[in-house]
Amino acid sequence: MTLKTRPLKQSTTHVSGFTLIELLISVVIIGLITSIAIPSYTKLQTSAKENIVKTITHSLQMSIETYNLSIGEHPPSQTIDELIRLLQEKDCYSDIPKNPFTREPYSQNDPSGKITYIYNETTESYKLTGYGKKNTAILLTLEN
Repeated sequence: MTLKTRPLKQSTTHVSGFTLIELLISVVIIGLITSIAIPSYTKLQTSAKENIVKTITHSLQMSIETYNLSIGEHPPSQTIDELIRLLQEKDCYSDIPKNPFTREPYSQNDPSGKITYIYNETTESYKLTGYGKKNTAILLTLEN
């Protein structure tokens, strides 16, 4: 007589996956990383846009001086809109610069990244000023 043995039953109740605690810890870690990364990213974006404002301001100054060399005087404009239009009419500035904060062509009413141009006819001098985010800080002032 032969004895037959039956295989032991294995438990089928084991389910693989993450527990609720593991998922909650993962969500908290992702939240912490995000809360650290987003402000840094925003600061980098603002800094890059302010550097673009500085670059455009320098470019405008070079165009103003080119205008002065070819016409014999500085542009008699009082707003940035007039200045850019006048420089383009005299072929001293080729493209229409866009404000990096608004992504629109520059105007005197820009809420951020504003560039101002003031020309004094009596002293024949100008002042070109570039502002940062929300026009609170002066980034650059160029004068002749």
